[in-house]
Amino acid sequence: MATCTFNARTLASEACIEDPMIQARKIKYDVIGLTKTRRHRPLHAVCETGEELFLGTCDSRGVGGVGVLVNTHLAMNIDSYESLTTRIGRLRLRRCGSTTALTVSEDHTLFKVIVGDFNAKIGPRRTTEELHIGTHGMEWNEQGERLSEFIMSTHTIHVRGERAAKSRKRSPKTVVNWDHFASLASLWEDSVNDNIDEEYDQLVEHLHDCARRAESLKDVKKRLSSKTLELVRQRGIARATGNHQQTSELAKVRREAIEEDLKERRAAVMDEAAEAGKSIRKARRNFANYKTKMTSLHRPDGTVTASRRAMENVIYDFYSDLFDSYVYRPTCHLRQDGYVVLSVLPSEI
Repeated sequence: MATCTFNARTLASEACIEDPMIQARKIKYDVIGLTKTRRHRPLHAVCETGEELFLGTCDSRGVGGVGVLVNTHLAMNIDSYESLTTRIGRLRLRRCGSTTALTVSEDHTLFKVIVGDFNAKIGPRRTTEELHIGTHGMEWNEQGERLSEFIMSTHTIHVRGERAAKSRKRSPKTVVNWDHFASLASLWEDSVNDNIDEEYDQLVEHLHDCARRAESLKDVKKRLSSKTLELVRQRGIARATGNHQQTSELAKVRREAIEEDLKERRAAVMDEAAEAGKSIRKARRNFANYKTKMTSLHRPDGTVTASRRAMENVIYDFYSDLFDSYVYRPTCHLRQDGYVVLSVLPSEI
């Protein structure tokens, strides 16, 4: 399982959430731990592409706040998420498997992974007993010493994401969907044509048409302009080259551009709904690229549960009890003449 951390600095607005979601789709991950969200209201959202976002709240000073972003293929394994404090959150997953570094000969039913922004530097190994330390460290600091002592006392393993494992190139998928291939190939009608240039143009046009048909049929909501996406790309290049001043300047311009694009797009959606006579509330709800979900539920005894399986059982029991009938209805007996005596009069129905 690939786990990452991200210092968001703030995720208080919709525009602040948009950029990390764009950046997350460019990398391979399973779970991303988010720090410094600085939100005053919690959020549990399911994006259109299937990712689930959990954001906790900050303290009264606007400091702190944690959350997690779970990728699409792992969202079905989520059991619960709880914000224990403004700096600690707990995500429970089912059947996610263990990482390679944690694989041992013994069988375990529970694995714990701690991710976060510890502001700690752990250097190279100093003794042979420090098996939890990898070979990627360069220097130590005071926070690193404390983290190392904590790891040693709890018998955990320290892994740094960007160098914890070697990247392996996976071979492309070699299985061909012949049904889809045959449906596309059958559209091409080979005609006898003496002009090879004209036949080549027809082939190119047909290939472009096949490419358009192969794309997703679902309309993607274009929320950001091409200019804003170019700013996002330029900021990524500047950050990769280590130009901190240019990265800071582009980040500021990018945030302003995202806010302006979302504002203009939201106004356009509202105008289209008003002109078409549609519901403004529904149009505002459809403009968002995510849907909110509940994170916890009260049991009949007053306790709160965050487990999805437990919430499903509570909801099932509630509606089963609501629609079940406990009224005793006497059985109807047939007379000898075959006439049925109704237990209720027609006027009482």
